[in-house]
Amino acid sequence: MRYPYYTDNSLVGAPVVVFIGSLGTTLSMWDPQLWAFAPAYRTIAVDLPGHGGTPVPEQECTVSGFAAAVVRLLDALGVDEFAVVGLSFGGAVTQVLATTYADRVTSVVIACAAPRYDSDFWQARSRVVRTHGLSEIVRLTAARRFAPGFAEREPDTYATSLLMLSTMSPDGYAACCDALATHDAESLLLNITAPTLILAGEQDQVTPPSLAREMALAIPGSTFRSIAECGHLANVEKPGPFNMLVGEHLTNHLRPQRLSRT
Repeated sequence: MRYPYYTDNSLVGAPVVVFIGSLGTTLSMWDPQLWAFAPAYRTIAVDLPGHGGTPVPEQECTVSGFAAAVVRLLDALGVDEFAVVGLSFGGAVTQVLATTYADRVTSVVIACAAPRYDSDFWQARSRVVRTHGLSEIVRLTAARRFAPGFAEREPDTYATSLLMLSTMSPDGYAACCDALATHDAESLLLNITAPTLILAGEQDQVTPPSLAREMALAIPGSTFRSIAECGHLANVEKPGPFNMLVGEHLTNHLRPQRLSRT
């Protein structure tokens, strides 16, 4: 896998937790989680295709294709079993990982995501970005990424998040829009067998909590939790509650890493 990644190798044999993020971000969006979980877990975070200095995909970008790339990276790192925490685009990737690689996924957190995405909307957004760049997307995202008032409460975090988006490759962003346009995991959700936590931001305008509840109803035995006064990037806006809920889920459902099959 040619995408940049972060990993902490200090805890050999500790359970592995993989973090996969949102469209228009880099792996640094997970800083509040990487620091929080590093004492107990081997943490790995990856960048999306065409994000964070990664190469823009040369072929059609799909969610399932990126899930396969994540698994190839884990193979190269000697990781067999792993938990996965995915938010937004990363939540879509997590759905595929939990079904296609069910024998390797030990625990699942899907945050601020949906089981399917509007194909026409994402295809149109891809065309706009390729033609006009990201300036209009940055303007729209500024109003929708976080709950009202966050920019005033946390101006530095807010500015950093938008800078992350405004400085990335438009072609990389558009490639991931193409991937979302073809993603529909509704028929797969029943096949998720790993313990699953579904998280929603109470004020998420991008993927409303109703979509997260829909996933929770479809995944056998899953748990749904909503984070109050929180928008789409829940791990950034409310790291305390987010980490607490994820930490409880991991504590209850993870086991020591099985040695790699390679």
